[in-house]
Amino acid sequence: MLQSIERGKHTIAHAAPLCTIAGAVFIANAPLAAQAAAYHVAATGNDGNPGTADAPWQTLTTSANKLKPGDILYLHAGIYAQTLNENASGTASAPITIMAPPGELPVIDGTGVTLHDSWAPLCSVSGDYVTLSGLEVRHSSGVGMVLSGRHDVAKGINMHHTWDSGIALMGDYCTAIENRVWQTNLRNAAKPGSPAGGSWGSALHAVNPKAGGAVGVVIRNNIVFNNWGEGLNVWKADNATVEGNVAYDNWAVDLYLSNLTHSTIKENLIYEAGSMPTRKNGLLFAQGDSPYGAIASHDNVIINNLLYQASMKIFTWFPSGITNVSLKNTVIAHNTIVGGELRIGGNAPHYGSQVRNNIADNGSANSSAGIIFSH
Repeated sequence: MLQSIERGKHTIAHAAPLCTIAGAVFIANAPLAAQAAAYHVAATGNDGNPGTADAPWQTLTTSANKLKPGDILYLHAGIYAQTLNENASGTASAPITIMAPPGELPVIDGTGVTLHDSWAPLCSVSGDYVTLSGLEVRHSSGVGMVLSGRHDVAKGINMHHTWDSGIALMGDYCTAIENRVWQTNLRNAAKPGSPAGGSWGSALHAVNPKAGGAVGVVIRNNIVFNNWGEGLNVWKADNATVEGNVAYDNWAVDLYLSNLTHSTIKENLIYEAGSMPTRKNGLLFAQGDSPYGAIASHDNVIINNLLYQASMKIFTWFPSGITNVSLKNTVIAHNTIVGGELRIGGNAPHYGSQVRNNIADNGSANSSAGIIFSH
């Protein structure tokens, strides 16, 4: 016999337990797996509603944490002056998705929203296998968005006008794809040469405080521009991929890399268009985080990137007192640098590395030992 229960707008059937007395044999059929559901949120909704298209919820965090693996939460067009904190998790085969319906643009606006400090995010995901898609996030008094679970995705996000960083990937195997990020790190806009707090954040970055850093992060096909700190930033990461991005006119540096292992940086377009004052650093590969327990960079590939009116600088900067800064099993190949230079520094012997088939207006290396140069 089948019984049914209601969940959202969906009817879920399951088999009633079956018992056979003869021979003292008891058989019970397990319930069928629950079906994924679609729920809705609107700025004019009510959390007492069932979350249907006709009777949507209103509060983002309350709604998001009702979700189960495979569920979709549609955020309808409107302005949401509230935080979004997703703690629930999906699975590899049934991720949770929070997204804009086709043709609609929901805006999460931090105007008037109090965060506990300037590093706190307006939107955060701590659950695993969660995707945020098609949202606009703006005016955060702290960070715009933080993904700290595993296998989380930020896709098609318009992130802008945040006091600190824009999008931060802090969990393993997180992905940022097809996002646009501009006018972040506004704390530095007034005096960019002397940033507030003595430092600056990043528009879109992968960062993890654990010793080995984040694993398997992907940053792909994003556009990052006019930010008052670093544009793209990957530090303390293993097996990261940074590809197909466009980064230009970011104040500190367009693409900053530090303490990477087994990572690939490829097919990025980096340039200076003069739309705001910058330090004119295109791609800067540093060893800047060694004082904080990070391992030295090794086994990386930097290939097929195009830089215009910007330079590629490898280990030309590192904190005073840091030793053993050099190329280790690194390939730098098929990069084109127009109106800039390829400069390789360091303070220790290079080994096992190749610099091949690059085109640059100028080039230099502190030492050729341990590097195979060819064209």
